[in-house]
Order: sequence, then structure tokens, then C-alpha cells
Amino acid sequence: MDEKVCWLKIDGEKMPTPSGYTYVEADFDSSDTTRSETGVLNRDRIRAGVLSPKFTWQAITTESLSKILKAVEPEKIVVSIFDPKLRNSDTPFMHTFMGYAQATRETSVIRPCDDPLETWWSLSITFIEY
Repeated sequence: MDEKVCWLKIDGEKMPTPSGYTYVEADFDSSDTTRSETGVLNRDRIRAGVLSPKFTWQAITTESLSKILKAVEPEKIVVSIFDPKLRNSDTPFMHTFMGYAQATRETSVIRPCDDPLETWWSLSITFIEY
């Protein structure tokens, strides 16, 4: 695989490999989108293909957890994700967008240790495209 290809970069820095990845695209309709009395959809799509990928990490170290949490702190971040649709682009399979991390991020200890630096964690984050 090309060295440029990875699962996730934030502001150009490669993040630890996730244990799970959900590729999510969404369309947005205007408030004028309605169904008629006969059930026919009158759709006014105002934006298509907005990304909101979800990444999960299981059994990551405190150091890896810290790296990810610090990277998603800014209000706006440049997110680069593996995108299976972009095979023939300049940077194969990587899609870069301006976005932010979902406001609520929950981490859990999955293997506590006497030394917190040796603890294993889980984390899930969804990124939202502007």
C-alpha cells in the first residue's frame, strides 16, 4: 500500500490505527422537502455526500489516547480519512476535509493497571465535515 494511505490523519499527523471504522455519508434536504398526500416525495436536496466517519480504538495505550485527544481539541481540524471511493485521485484513497470532532467523546478503561501510563483504553470519535 502507498505510504500516503492510512486510516486517519488529523492536521497532517497520522493517528494510531483504529480497531473500527464506519464510513458515513449523508445528504441534507431543505425544509421544503415533503411528501404529497399520495406519498410521492418532493425532495429538495441542498447538500450531498457530507462525511461523518466514526473511528473506534480498543486497547490503546495512555500515550496513544493522549495523542488522539490532543489532536481533536481545536474547534476546526483538517481531517484526512481512508475513502474507498477515491481510488483514482491524486492521493489514492485519502479524502481530506475541514471538520471537527463530535462534541461528546467518551473514553473507558478496559484494562486498569497500578501505573496509569500502562492502562489500556477504548475511545470512539465521530468527525463531522463542515
